[in-house]
Amino acid sequence: LAGDPHLEVNRLPAIWYEIVLKWDDGQYAMGATLPGCPLMAVGRTPKLAWSVTYLHANTSDFFIEDCRPGGSTGWQYRRGSDWHDFERRQELVRRKGNKDVVLDVLENEVGTLTRTPDEDTPGMYLSSAWIGGQVGGGRAIGNWLQVIHSQSVLEAMQSVRPCPHPALVWVFADSEDHIGSQANGWLPVRGTDQSGIVPIPAWDEKNHWQGTVPEELLPHEYDPAIGFVATANEELYRTDGPPLHAHGFPDYRKRRIVERLTELPQATVKDMQEMQYDVLSMQARDLLPIFLAHVEEGPFKETLANWDYRYDTDCTEAALFQNFYHQVLLEIFGHEEGIGWRRMLYLCTRMGYSTLVLCAADRLLRKVTSSWWKARDKGEMIRQAAKRVENRPPQTWSSINWFHFANRFFSAGSVGRLLGLRSRAIPMRGCHATIFQGHLLTTATRESTFAPSYHMVTELGTDQAWTNLPGGPSENRFSKWYNTDIPLWLNAEYKELTS
Repeated sequence: LAGDPHLEVNRLPAIWYEIVLKWDDGQYAMGATLPGCPLMAVGRTPKLAWSVTYLHANTSDFFIEDCRPGGSTGWQYRRGSDWHDFERRQELVRRKGNKDVVLDVLENEVGTLTRTPDEDTPGMYLSSAWIGGQVGGGRAIGNWLQVIHSQSVLEAMQSVRPCPHPALVWVFADSEDHIGSQANGWLPVRGTDQSGIVPIPAWDEKNHWQGTVPEELLPHEYDPAIGFVATANEELYRTDGPPLHAHGFPDYRKRRIVERLTELPQATVKDMQEMQYDVLSMQARDLLPIFLAHVEEGPFKETLANWDYRYDTDCTEAALFQNFYHQVLLEIFGHEEGIGWRRMLYLCTRMGYSTLVLCAADRLLRKVTSSWWKARDKGEMIRQAAKRVENRPPQTWSSINWFHFANRFFSAGSVGRLLGLRSRAIPMRGCHATIFQGHLLTTATRESTFAPSYHMVTELGTDQAWTNLPGGPSENRFSKWYNTDIPLWLNAEYKELTS
């Protein structure tokens, strides 16, 4: 089994705290936990190994409440032509270095108002609904703990299937040569065919959630004939057909994993380690032939035609394709009758780079006809995009895709850099469409990343696991264990954990 959950990796201390637990009669559990939490997202015992990916399922919605002053709690909400009292409570928030804050909370059977209404402004207010806030949501911890005690894949699948949240996809392997995958999560069934993308009126009860998706309809596999199970945040569907997402998700990484596994007659630990660092982009392999069909012959076309689609840090073709791709997006979708140049430019930067938007754009780019180029020639727009980048000086991928390791609390300013709380610029291999997902973002003014936050490969015929992570086991900047695994993580090397 191989697992590598993708999260923010440039923060120190590291997200994951790696542990090996041992107890009587040779029992053990090893893997990655959140600091202070006894739950392993990636791990193994003598008989079972597991890992998770995020399901990206719809577990929250916004509703619009029609509100007015009155009633026993001070505010009321409307259902049809009737008015009902909100439930009202106060939450005390204690803040380090600041005064305590008391929050006034108004809620009902649908959700919680995002703010307290103004006394002199009755009317429409936004309400937030989250499935995890319903009765029974706390049982998730128990479900996770059951995994550690499960003796087989089937038992583990049955343990996680009723887990309320977070919504995940689990993969399992056991010592009896069984494998499986299981999605979990309470997923709301929306009324009146709502998508959840926009807020909807709460006063019409037909819009309310109509229960949750039955757990037996969540995607699952057990000992499939193909010989493996795999998941990588791709779009998934209920077993009776409908999708589990309001937005489409790209399957580039999942397809590459399937391709690699299909090529292997028998996977070894080394094979899985190499696959976790694979940087071939199925997105580039899909789109580049479409683009080049419209590009004039010459060095630019020849260079990209001979590229192997890999986003290695020293690769110049990857940087060239990425610039070309951005110019295609700007040319086709950024015109005045489309998204607009400024908005599209934002979406092509680290600040606005959204996998959801890119997935929708990529699907359109594969089409021969579309309303996006109904009045313009698609081929000519691609040629114009090529002309904007074909004479640019060569760049390596590392000159574009780089980040800093930084202490989450004390890295800002010159003092933080002087104390070693912020690293030099680190090249990041891969992109959002590769198995090693080297996705860089900017959140407000903060540099952010989305990449493998923990690598684990284990073979159930042994009692070992091979791991690395972007960090270390200590939160103390001056401890020698603060960042001991970073060289391993950067150089695709693994250490051995043993029971």
